[in-house]
Amino acid sequence: MNITNSKFVYDPDRVKSDLNSKDNIGATYANKDAEITINRTSRPSPANITITGGKDHDDKYVGFGLFANNRGTINAQYNSIKVDDASTAVASLNKGNIDLTGAKVEFNGEGYALYTGIDKDSADFTPGVSDTGKINLTNGELALGGKAIGYINDQALTGSNRAITFNNTDISVTSDDVIIADLKNTGPGGQVVVNVGPGSNVLKDELLGTGIGNISSSAGINRYKYAVVDNAKN
Repeated sequence: MNITNSKFVYDPDRVKSDLNSKDNIGATYANKDAEITINRTSRPSPANITITGGKDHDDKYVGFGLFANNRGTINAQYNSIKVDDASTAVASLNKGNIDLTGAKVEFNGEGYALYTGIDKDSADFTPGVSDTGKINLTNGELALGGKAIGYINDQALTGSNRAITFNNTDISVTSDDVIIADLKNTGPGGQVVVNVGPGSNVLKDELLGTGIGNISSSAGINRYKYAVVDNAKN
């Protein structure tokens, strides 16, 4: 699949009562048990999916690359997805599942590049604490620019409940305003614990989660942050 140069344009003749647009823009949306397969056998360059979002009337960004909701599944192995100035690049909510094995996700914007979680407003069931959406970026690459936040690293989700799977996943950064991970704990008490001990990758794994491979940045970019931490305890 190839979708290039798709762009959100605010049309004042197509608005809701709050003057926000009735429109959105995205490449693929799977909802309510739908399954979409756009796998490739090798990752293309340049990106085969490019989306440019934009600001709505309320000054919030709209637009996305891939979105799975309510047990929807998107199989997008070895795709290359580039999203600029949108709300997110890839989102998976309410037991959604997106397989990005071998893929590259590039996001230049102010939101999350990979967004996972529970959204009760859009759920067609009553979600529990473990009913987050999931994303698998094994053997892939995450490229972050602008004021992007890479993803949520939730300490409450472990083992098979992990929202995002990284394994040999590289991260590249092109802006000092980037935050790679939002580290939080949605479990009881909500307190984040960061254990720092012997070992070369201990702090990296504590902040970013396991499975991250090489982290690189463009020339002169050295002030970006590994993580922001909510309610931390050392």
